[in-house]
Amino acid sequence: MTSAYSGSAQAGRTKPSLWKRFMRGRSLTYTVLAVVGLAWIFAVIWMALGSIKG
Repeated sequence: MTSAYSGSAQAGRTKPSLWKRFMRGRSLTYTVLAVVGLAWIFAVIWMALGSIKG
């Protein structure tokens, strides 16, 4: 029985790496969201520690 799949048909179409797809896509959006998220977490922790110290 022969296989219908031939590996050479896919040889020219290599999928770009995850990092290249990320950099080409929404990297600025995700970077801004990460910075805002870290600032928000820092603020919550700061307020929690401030209320504990009293």
